[in-house]
Amino acid sequence: MLILRQLLSFALIHLLLLSHTFAEPLTRAEIDKLVENAMSEFEVPGIAVGIISGDELVHLKGYGLRELGKKAKVNKDTVFKVASNSKAFTTAALAILVDKGKLSWQTKVNDVIPEFRLSDAWVSSEINVLDLLTHRSGMNAGAGDLMLWPEPNKFTRANIIYGLRHFDLVKQFRSEYAYDNLLYIVAGELIPRITGLEWREFVDQNIMQPLQLENCFAGAMSDRARRNLAAPHGLVNDKLVVIERSRINDVVSNMAAAGAVRCSAADMTSWMKILLKEGEISPDKRLYSKQQAEQMWHSHIQRRVGSFEREWGNTHFNSYGLGWRISDVYGYKQLSHTGSLAGFRSYMTLVPELDLGVVVLTNGSSSMARKAVMYSLVRAYMTDEKIDWTAELIKSQQAYSSTALPEPVLVFKAPEEVLTNEIVGLYVDPWFGEVEIAREQGKLVLRSAMSPILTGELEYLDDSVFVVKWFDRTLEADAYVRFERDFEGRISSVKMQAVSSETDSSFDFHDLDFKPVVGE
Repeated sequence: MLILRQLLSFALIHLLLLSHTFAEPLTRAEIDKLVENAMSEFEVPGIAVGIISGDELVHLKGYGLRELGKKAKVNKDTVFKVASNSKAFTTAALAILVDKGKLSWQTKVNDVIPEFRLSDAWVSSEINVLDLLTHRSGMNAGAGDLMLWPEPNKFTRANIIYGLRHFDLVKQFRSEYAYDNLLYIVAGELIPRITGLEWREFVDQNIMQPLQLENCFAGAMSDRARRNLAAPHGLVNDKLVVIERSRINDVVSNMAAAGAVRCSAADMTSWMKILLKEGEISPDKRLYSKQQAEQMWHSHIQRRVGSFEREWGNTHFNSYGLGWRISDVYGYKQLSHTGSLAGFRSYMTLVPELDLGVVVLTNGSSSMARKAVMYSLVRAYMTDEKIDWTAELIKSQQAYSSTALPEPVLVFKAPEEVLTNEIVGLYVDPWFGEVEIAREQGKLVLRSAMSPILTGELEYLDDSVFVVKWFDRTLEADAYVRFERDFEGRISSVKMQAVSSETDSSFDFHDLDFKPVVGE
């Protein structure tokens, strides 16, 4: 009798846990209101949201417009750029190759890509596949991202792989986290070297097709998908506009393995189901082994825990796996990643203990919109505490925007007229290539040879410092340009730095060091 009562007690506890796991903390009407409020407050034209709990599809819906000024609405099949949420597809592709014995996570990169080099010879010889995926190379965060975007540009993957040798290792190898994209490009290059298939072909054939993701593409899109694309939007002079250069297309992108997947909320939801099942497609079929799933969700490098995370999520640790940020939030292990490209933002979160997955895709440049929706949805499953995340993030954004920006470092006093005559000419950086400063219609114009979108007017600021204001105002990345001199008083070097601390870190102007090209 005692044993029976114990069994009944365990059964009751199990049922209670199940009911807690699958209880829906927000009604559909509440989710609708939440998303529409975030769109309004953060000026985002359209959002798509998918939620799964267990095997149940809890919510899948599009909101708003695919493109401002047009009638077509976002729906569950609208295709967005998912940006850095592409990284999880890359690590899954490599996991498939590991399962097949084509490589291991410890395979040295030089064994597959002999021309690969970093600035340190020993690190170059030791760096392995795992290192490529975990942001622990020792390079600065975002190093070399100017070879990836803004798109389109003239850089090739060969340029990127060669350029890596010019970046100083500012941290000890494998000791600190510093987010990078270029090494994911290298990781993607492993696939054609091993299989003969380009990254986009391999991912489509080995992930998208077996999972029947009909509106999710690493390579060319279907005709049906092309008729349902989200357009990218951003603010220019406080007005929301379409960012034409960032529209979704089939042009082969250098960023490929780091950020080139285009996908719908419906298919991202199906993708999350496979991820939560640790690669299991059906009882007798797997995308990748459970062993590889454990590697992807293992903490390979620690990340700093910020005060916001401690206060608002009771977070004790942050780390990075293989294409996943890992942390504890309200006592639950959470795996997540964001994606950011001009005019698009994405956010995906998995909570394995709750069998919960949430994806948010937007066609606007506000990172706060995706965060407000994601935090509201995921944390409602974790705690009964009611927080208006949209309101809290508005406060956070206002507080951050009010902080003073750093002043440029001024090093040499020269009259403006003298300086503007001196600086006309060609300059070259070892990884970014040439820029030209020329007089055009009475203006000083800086023009990049390899990244033509980076063309703008130089305006004199003070001493030896100018500000370059890019003609494409959707870049939101104006930069200081500082001219340094040698002991003879000649210009010897040109350094750059983003004007605003809010400039996306992928505009790594601070890694540039231009030298004047001296004529023969």
